[in-house]
Amino acid sequence: MLKIEIGLWLFFFFAMVVVYKLSPSPGCSFSFKLSPEPFLTHKADVNQSSGIIFVETTDRLKLSPLATCSVESAARAYPDRPVLFFMKGLKNNTWQDSDSTSAAFALLSAMKNVFLLPFEMETFFEDTPLFSWYHKVRGNIKGEIF
Repeated sequence: MLKIEIGLWLFFFFAMVVVYKLSPSPGCSFSFKLSPEPFLTHKADVNQSSGIIFVETTDRLKLSPLATCSVESAARAYPDRPVLFFMKGLKNNTWQDSDSTSAAFALLSAMKNVFLLPFEMETFFEDTPLFSWYHKVRGNIKGEIF
């Protein structure tokens, strides 16, 4: 009887170890919940020269499987580098949009080295020779392309 009891305790202990190892780390829930200051990151992360940058220039918030896989692969291959994913469709109030709760957003936001950031075209072209061109094209097309 004692052998059975010891065996059950050992089985219970190892089962708990397996459950503990398989459970997600704190803050790694697969739901897309934003902090009160969404999409902000440390300036050191953005200024790091060894970071990886992805840019989505459409207004779509539904990420393609290719884009999601690319960002995820870069984040897993280089866990010590920040992966910055700039998206034109992201705004500071995106958390109120139902499309932003997709599985792709949940997956990417759960990764510690992935940062989802709004891509602001105005800021991008500021202080460059293309700034006047951007305003001219933006005014003519009315946001269809940009």
